[in-house]
Amino acid sequence: MIDDAGPFAPLVYIAIKIITYVVAPLSSGPIQLSAGVLFGLVPGTIYTLLAEVIGGSIDFWLARRFGRPVVERLVGKDDMPRIDQFISGIVDWKTLVYARTFLTSFYDFISYAVGFSKLPYRTYLIVSIFAGVLPTGLPVFLGTSLTGDSSNLLPIYIGLGIISLIPLVFQKQLRHLLKLDKTRPPE
Repeated sequence: MIDDAGPFAPLVYIAIKIITYVVAPLSSGPIQLSAGVLFGLVPGTIYTLLAEVIGGSIDFWLARRFGRPVVERLVGKDDMPRIDQFISGIVDWKTLVYARTFLTSFYDFISYAVGFSKLPYRTYLIVSIFAGVLPTGLPVFLGTSLTGDSSNLLPIYIGLGIISLIPLVFQKQLRHLLKLDKTRPPE
């Protein structure tokens, strides 16, 4: 469907990706791989990141404006405890950076959780954009590699190196987020 959209393919892709963010049972993994195949690394990453930021922002504002009843209808009653767990784990911008970088497959739930929290939207938006580049680009790159284009390997290896350093920098927040250190809040 995306490929058949011709010059509107980026808009169709972005719309589909946004829908997968707002309606929780839908998965966007295979769609994200297709961005690399259809658009290449840089445009595919930009389109995917744009869709994730828009979809996540919709989730944030649905939670902030309409509360639990609307979110529960979108994600289902069974997934609300997961969102509640994220609410207690994301206490500041640092833990949000970690969540955006390493829990990317749950970022729709995290977006709802941040909407329920006291974190300002501006913080959410900045983190969503900047911390989302590498985890968004990696699956797009994998899709690109399916086409045989390996010219972007060096930036990906650099990005993976940076991502692997983040747990070292955010150890205290990580322990708090994962509830491994229940006695002390992050500093």
